[in-house]
Amino acid sequence: MGEYRKRKKKKRKVMPFIVSGAVILLVLIGLFIFTNRPDTEVIEQQSLPVVTSPDSTTAPISEPMIPPSTAIVTIVDDDGSEAFLTNMKSTLDAAGVKSSLAIITDKVGTKGYMSKQQLLDLQSDGYEIISHTKSHTPSVFKENLAGVPDSSYDVEFGESQKWLVDNGFIGSNTVVYPWGNFGTETDRIKKIAGKYYQNGLNALGSYNLAGSDALYLDRYQLIKNQDFNSKLKPIIDSCIAENGWLILLTHSFDQTNFSSEYLEQTIKYLEDNNVKILTFGEASNLKLTKK
Repeated sequence: MGEYRKRKKKKRKVMPFIVSGAVILLVLIGLFIFTNRPDTEVIEQQSLPVVTSPDSTTAPISEPMIPPSTAIVTIVDDDGSEAFLTNMKSTLDAAGVKSSLAIITDKVGTKGYMSKQQLLDLQSDGYEIISHTKSHTPSVFKENLAGVPDSSYDVEFGESQKWLVDNGFIGSNTVVYPWGNFGTETDRIKKIAGKYYQNGLNALGSYNLAGSDALYLDRYQLIKNQDFNSKLKPIIDSCIAENGWLILLTHSFDQTNFSSEYLEQTIKYLEDNNVKILTFGEASNLKLTKK
């Protein structure tokens, strides 16, 4: 009986060591599994975000394909004439190019001008609708500018911008100045335009470089009677060399100066030289410093 008690005491002393050893072993196994598991947080941070495309497949969101330090061309057709649909759109569509259209908001839906629905359809198709003021009145924008009160410009700029916003046009932050040569009144008119718009386009000049005035950007008019090789080609070549932004002005209704063949020749030369043609809004996101 005494010997049995001694053996029992020895077993009691051994059992705690066995239990402790088992616990330590389980802890070590757990640590090994934890430290060697995939780090899901790191994986989530390193993987690209995805977007769902219309066909329900997923694709990584990519960086912009066009760096700011490259030449870009924008085509802006002035006035909102129905002639854009018959004289110009087919040439752009055939080349896979979209332009911006500067519209006179008081003229929308009147004889010879596109309707609001036609403009909305163009916007849905990738074209951009921007302002060409409310009335494009010569007495406000061309004749005796010094005698025009600020209030007249407030009406022209403000009401046109409001019409674009109210009717769902996303180019409402950009205005194309009628005639666009304001001389000594430039600063005053730009200041008023800046109350309503972030960007303003002139009707004169060549291409724009970094640091250009966003409220008075230069444009160059496409004129069919100009020799392409001696007139427009050197400007395009210089724009490419300087990574500039060339904004081309067209009047698709003006058969004296506009031709779809000249436009097609211009687009082909740009494509042959890998120059992207973007709408004003697309190009401004790359070329203009946002304030």
